[in-house]
Amino acid sequence: TRHGPVLRYPTGTGDYVSCGNAAVLNVAYPSFFVFGRVSSLAVASIFLRRNASASININYQVWVNPGLGGIPFNVAGDVFVDVVSSADVLARSHANATLVAVGDWVALGGTYDGTTCRVYVNGVEYTVVVSTASGPCRQTTGTSLHLGSNVDADNEMRGDIGVAYLWGRVLSGTEMMRLARDPFGPLRPRRRVGAMVPVVTAGWGPLLSGGRNRLVLAT
Repeated sequence: TRHGPVLRYPTGTGDYVSCGNAAVLNVAYPSFFVFGRVSSLAVASIFLRRNASASININYQVWVNPGLGGIPFNVAGDVFVDVVSSADVLARSHANATLVAVGDWVALGGTYDGTTCRVYVNGVEYTVVVSTASGPCRQTTGTSLHLGSNVDADNEMRGDIGVAYLWGRVLSGTEMMRLARDPFGPLRPRRRVGAMVPVVTAGWGPLLSGGRNRLVLAT
């Protein structure tokens, strides 16, 4: 492909990647970034999701609305970022726009600062707050973090994921824009990406091997 090796989800059935259930995935104030594309908006495209259990009880996720009935704000291509706090309160924001088009590569980012989720598409913030919470993200180790579907293999995306990152801190808008312009930048070990490298205390730790198909944790 134009952007190199990818995680490919061609059918929307049985296509997802489990990233394990390590305690390090429990982050209090998460930021996440994914670079990918959808080949269909027939289902909710869940790019990255961590659940508290093998059900719909999420910890954090970033996903794209298919615009079907029964899903809030029924606009196909609308981007959502959801985090559930330690008090089991949902913080949700969305982009309120059709920003994801079928077949187009797009950079999706989200942060949670203890109150509000923020949504970034191609480095630009489009946050429309639906609900807020208070306190850190829920800390559970019930299920694996998945790329490409819910933990029960529901709402499996159809498309490609080029790279995905999870941070244990709140990224700035400047950092999100820098990632959008160079999604693979943090995977180049000798390159400093602005102020992103100095804040990393444990190094870049890839969980997925195979070229650029990695989930990278920055703690």
